[in-house]
Amino acid sequence: MTGAMGLRFIERGSVIGPGIQVAQMTNLEKLFLMVKVTERDILQLKKGMRVEVIADVVPDKKLQGKVTNIGLRADNSFNYDVEIEVTNLPGMPLRAGMHAKAVFSFDTNRKGLVLPRKAIVGSIQDAKIYVVQDSTVTLRTVVLGMASGEKVEVVSGINKDDRIVLTGQLNLSEGTKVEVVKEN
Repeated sequence: MTGAMGLRFIERGSVIGPGIQVAQMTNLEKLFLMVKVTERDILQLKKGMRVEVIADVVPDKKLQGKVTNIGLRADNSFNYDVEIEVTNLPGMPLRAGMHAKAVFSFDTNRKGLVLPRKAIVGSIQDAKIYVVQDSTVTLRTVVLGMASGEKVEVVSGINKDDRIVLTGQLNLSEGTKVEVVKEN
């Protein structure tokens, strides 16, 4: 194995035997990025698929990675573990344990509604939004899809013509009379 010795677990004069860890070696030529992928997107991933990787420490450099392992079982949030192998470029400052983002390119043309995350009342798992109907608000349950930054995809629960409350939800309850100040 090639690499650099990261940690040494024994000292001169120590007694060693079978199964005793002597040192830890680290090879930075290839790094592995572990990401979580939603159940909605996991079926579109294949082993060997190319992925763009952006490390937080050098956001202007884009690295190429490939999917090396796809988890078979979801966690409690219905997300799957995906392992991506990234070849560390010569002279890059990337080290084991650094944070990075994976950008997947899917060939699907999704159509749907997208809302700012601040419009969601409650948690992402039990998402609700306030909809204005005839100067009163109604609390509706919605099913969310992907989330990207401050935007979330709404799979069901609203229509494109619905008027959504974006701010001030803490002061509202079901049936509260409102006046629309600004429409986007």
